Amino acid sequence: MLKMLRHLKREEWLLVVLSIGFIVVQVWLDLTMPEYMSEITMLVQTPGTEMADIYLAGGKMLVCALGSLAASVITAVCSARIAANLGATLRGTLFRKVESFSLEEIGRFSTDSLITRSTNDVTQV
Repeated sequence: MLKMLRHLKREEWLLVVLSIGFIVVQVWLDLTMPEYMSEITMLVQTPGTEMADIYLAGGKMLVCALGSLAASVITAVCSARIAANLGATLRGTLFRKVESFSLEEIGRFSTDSLITRSTNDVTQV
């Protein structure tokens, strides 16, 4: 698995760092939401609390939830792009390797086997 990471280009490494950053943001936002829920609970239990205070705490909680959603979507997009680019690179490497085979070596493989190896196996990785 680690050998495949050497095939990542600079752009993919930047996407990896960006993904990790957005995962950290998502976790932080998810862990912040219970604080706002606690604040809302305290405000509801306190006599004489204004509805504006409850709406403000609820709005903050909603912003955290939407921020967490946005961070997870960005992480998913980055991960998909990394996977697609790595798959294309591995397929290209595999194709060049098969092209370098002699006729005798190619004769040992069936066309179906080569197609399966160059598509399904790379997709599974």
